[in-house]
Amino acid sequence: MARIHVNEALESAIRLHEVSMSMNRVSRRGGRTARQRLRRLAGDESRRRLQVYTGLSLEIPVGAAVAVVPGSKEASVGEFMRLCSGTLLPDRGRVEVRDPVVPMLPKSGLLNESLTVRQNIYVAGILLGMSPQQVADSLAWIVSFAGLERSLDVYARKAPPRLRQRIVWTVTMATRSRSFAIQGALAVGDEAFRRQCWEYLLARRQDGVTFLVDDSDANLIRFCDRALLLLEGRVEPIESVAEALARRVEVHEDRVQSRQDEADDEWQDE
Repeated sequence: MARIHVNEALESAIRLHEVSMSMNRVSRRGGRTARQRLRRLAGDESRRRLQVYTGLSLEIPVGAAVAVVPGSKEASVGEFMRLCSGTLLPDRGRVEVRDPVVPMLPKSGLLNESLTVRQNIYVAGILLGMSPQQVADSLAWIVSFAGLERSLDVYARKAPPRLRQRIVWTVTMATRSRSFAIQGALAVGDEAFRRQCWEYLLARRQDGVTFLVDDSDANLIRFCDRALLLLEGRVEPIESVAEALARRVEVHEDRVQSRQDEADDEWQDE
């Protein structure tokens, strides 16, 4: 099986070469017969093997802020992010990165409620590739940035959702990685903390850090300078985020029109 390779001499931040990958897709069973309805009620599901990518090759420049835009239901942003960060391996081909790509950990359900906030910071940091010593060296910055002075030795089960978001976001940034894959939201927490997030992220962009981003359209336009449009089985690089978002609408409209044409043809055949 192919693996992800860290190559410090790589001129690009991320390079995918002839990558092919298939994934299982699970869906609820359709049909209107009594047997099919009973199978749905029982939670029965259908599985099919979908070819996600075939011979995919692309490069992401160092210091780019790339909006990852899904162009179809079959195009999974999560799978692409995991592929680039090395948590999902391709069936064939090669993924090379100049620096490890750090993913943003899930914000809900990450913290172990039986551990303190301090202990959870160490667990999250180690999950993201930091050593215990690196977490210890970054602890003061994490506490200060996330405002955890009063919460550090409190059990996580008492932490409100926004505090949990601040912890996960800040620990991710404490890795000081040169490449990030952020899926969900660039900035989290209350309004004041979101402003902190934006200031920090824009400063890291100025320092030449590479970002892969999945967020709202407005935030993608605000933060990113180029885009990747994920389509069925392929990825289309686009220089403008606004153009990628417009192209996504076109693709959706074309699919709707194609389905309508197919339905009209079937009706005429009948």
